[in-house]
Amino acid sequence: METSTCSARIFSFTRLDLHPVKQFGYSTLRSVLIITGLLLCQSLFSQHPGSGKQEFEMPPTKDDNWTCGVTTFDLVLISRHILNVQLLDSPYKIIAADANKSGSVTTFDLVKLRELILHAEENITGNTSWRFIDAAYQFPDPSNPFAEEFPESILVSSFPATADFVAVKVGDVNLSCSAGCFGAPAEPEQRTAEKLQLGVPEISAKKGEVFLLPFYWNNEQPVDGLQMGIRFDPEAITIEKLVDAGTLVKGSSVSLKDVGQGLLRLSWLANMDEVMTHGMKRGELMFAMQVRAVKDLDDVARVLELDDGVLQNEAYGPDGTHYGLTLSQYNEQDAGDFKVHIFPNPSSSRLTFEIIPQQAGKVTLMLFDSRGVRVWHKALSLHDGKNTVEIENAADLPPGVLMWKLVRRGGYAAGYLMHN
Repeated sequence: METSTCSARIFSFTRLDLHPVKQFGYSTLRSVLIITGLLLCQSLFSQHPGSGKQEFEMPPTKDDNWTCGVTTFDLVLISRHILNVQLLDSPYKIIAADANKSGSVTTFDLVKLRELILHAEENITGNTSWRFIDAAYQFPDPSNPFAEEFPESILVSSFPATADFVAVKVGDVNLSCSAGCFGAPAEPEQRTAEKLQLGVPEISAKKGEVFLLPFYWNNEQPVDGLQMGIRFDPEAITIEKLVDAGTLVKGSSVSLKDVGQGLLRLSWLANMDEVMTHGMKRGELMFAMQVRAVKDLDDVARVLELDDGVLQNEAYGPDGTHYGLTLSQYNEQDAGDFKVHIFPNPSSSRLTFEIIPQQAGKVTLMLFDSRGVRVWHKALSLHDGKNTVEIENAADLPPGVLMWKLVRRGGYAAGYLMHN
């Protein structure tokens, strides 16, 4: 029989003291897990008196509180390691990054950890939330701790006995999980006082109307990753689906698991293959949702908010700085050198652009589908003031989210619309 509830500060040396005791007619060993002299928790290991066994294998175990210390910042660090941009500097961190316990660190580990972060899964099959490694073990190649099998238990033949382990919290490669028994909460990561803005346009809608709700990056500060927890009023709006319009945030990064309860979680990583660009730029569409109004709305932004209780809202700069996040109003009509109004949006059989340029001149208006294929274009000569452009045969446009671009020499403006 074996029962165990053991915990330790990640990567700290962990002492396992073993003492024989009598319990229920069995010769039982009680292991006491200690860090720097502090008792954390106990485990019981029992042996039938007739077995005659003189040597015991003692594997410390802990398999709860999977999300302790695991955030999208860990995904950023693991992604950098996978792409050889910035290698993890400890064999224990590399072991922590191996979320699916495959003996290597790959994008599959990112997938599994993201499922934890988004609450899509409660654990990772085939692994435990903590791993304990014999502290006396020397890795032949610290940059590849999987080169040979490393010991996660010890053999004990006399008592009392003492053993040292290194405790590794799976997924937490920046060491942010706090120690403690019985599911201690994660230790908050330090964030700068500066909050970065997620722009949401002011949108009004009538009951039953379906519309596109976009989220824009409204900052000059580049980031390599972020995570969001959104709470909204399900009696005011329903989210019908996430729209993939060639945006930076893809469907696999968003969890709609609890959308019926008014909860939405998002985890995003920059494309580390383009690490020098460091992700999003001001005005870029992060993601968009197809939303239906359950009641009349003056402004959809009033019925949603960022909630750290849903998921810690934070973004990560290229230097590792942690930023908070906040929602702000985004005027998507102010597109570069133009003011643009599109109606109706969503569109169907007709589609009209109203364009006010800062400077008259020749431009080209183009529409692209979700794959980036141009589906319509027209050369225009804009005059001062309001220009009205109606798309002929709008019903022939492909359904879904379309990207529009106004291109002129020296610059362009762009945005998105929804076509049914």
